[in-house]
Amino acid sequence: GWAISSYRCDIESCTFINHPNECISQSSGTVRNCIFKDNWGSAVHSSVADADTAYGLLIENCYAGNTNTKNNGHDEGVITFSQKSRNIRVRDCVFDNTSGTRGQGVFGSLSAQNSVDNDGNFQASGVKASNFNSILTVSTNGSTLDFDNVSLENCIFDNCRALVFGGAS
Repeated sequence: GWAISSYRCDIESCTFINHPNECISQSSGTVRNCIFKDNWGSAVHSSVADADTAYGLLIENCYAGNTNTKNNGHDEGVITFSQKSRNIRVRDCVFDNTSGTRGQGVFGSLSAQNSVDNDGNFQASGVKASNFNSILTVSTNGSTLDFDNVSLENCIFDNCRALVFGGAS
């Protein structure tokens, strides 16, 4: 299970170490100045049951080291989004996998079952990431990959193999 599951709250200056699944499941709010280290699943997973509640999620000034390295729950990305996630901003974060086990993706998406559930308005700026299998890992569940308004600005991706990697979940 999750370490924290929340809706519209702020999580600041927290540390998550050796967690067997994803650390935070949150649909909106702020995750700021947090450290994620040696976790098997995603640091943050944004999932929204109702698009009307997708107020936006800001992930800022966070560090993740050796995270999303094992297939145990959601590990598509350090930051994973699914099911109508909208208005996600990731700013000034460092994601690094130095353990010798590559993380799946810097960002991950569980693609929607239909066009109504598509994710959108994803922005990343000032992100530095190294040693991942992809910049964006996508589990399509047999559906068509569809994103709206994706922006990557002033990011550095070092040794992050593919831009998009798709496959079944």
